Amino acid sequence: MMFLGEPIAYEDEKEGLLIQNICPVKGQEKKQENTGSNYLNFHTEDGFHPYPPDHLALLGLRSDHEKIAETITASVRNVVDTLPGTAVMLLRQPLYRLHPSSSFKLNQHEDYSVRLPVLTGNLSNPQMCIHYSSMVAENEEAEWALNKLRKALLKVSVAFKLLPGDLLIMDNRLVAHARTPFRPRYDGKDRWLQRMFTVVDFHRSGFSRGHGKHVCSPLNVEFTKDVHFSNGDFPRSSAGERSLVFFGNSAIRVKTINGWNCCGECSL
Repeated sequence: MMFLGEPIAYEDEKEGLLIQNICPVKGQEKKQENTGSNYLNFHTEDGFHPYPPDHLALLGLRSDHEKIAETITASVRNVVDTLPGTAVMLLRQPLYRLHPSSSFKLNQHEDYSVRLPVLTGNLSNPQMCIHYSSMVAENEEAEWALNKLRKALLKVSVAFKLLPGDLLIMDNRLVAHARTPFRPRYDGKDRWLQRMFTVVDFHRSGFSRGHGKHVCSPLNVEFTKDVHFSNGDFPRSSAGERSLVFFGNSAIRVKTINGWNCCGECSL
């Protein structure tokens, strides 16, 4: 995986582990998560996050008892030309609200959903962000387009039975994946995978991580960080002066120049 990018993880998901264990959990059979065992709908990973993974790897360590579980994949590259232009037009508009995965430990009273398009980028070779359990269309037309995409993905899907030692790598920007149901026994010998994410542009998430670290800040902190101040509404320093606030990879207030708090890397 390292030749595809740098590993990345999230502090509020699976304790920030870079290599995550994927096993069925008793009582969570119907959850639309990797802890469940019912059918897991098509999705791409963590599209609601400011720094979603570019690639996803699944390593098979142990099959389910009956060896029936399959990981299903489908690429947007194989379906975009088959969709009506009207559907593509709708999928390219921010008409979809994506809610965070329940694998993230978040305050249930806060709304961390994001409004976004399903398709972005090149017209003939777009990128895709979907989740058929956590994404809600904002109107009937948008829902129609989303259903068209789902049917198209099912037609071109490819299934893999991950046996011990098998490694499946997916481009999370292009490929959605799902999983067929299986019957866990909770005897310590159920299906067991390991998962890892990587990103191509590691520096983009630098503000969210400690120096040399690979784990992003919790999502509630990310949302707090993305506050925009209007003119005349800057926060004030302890002395009452306006503070110059930067939010970016080098955005910290480290010294005061002429009464302004500055990151120390600008020309003030």
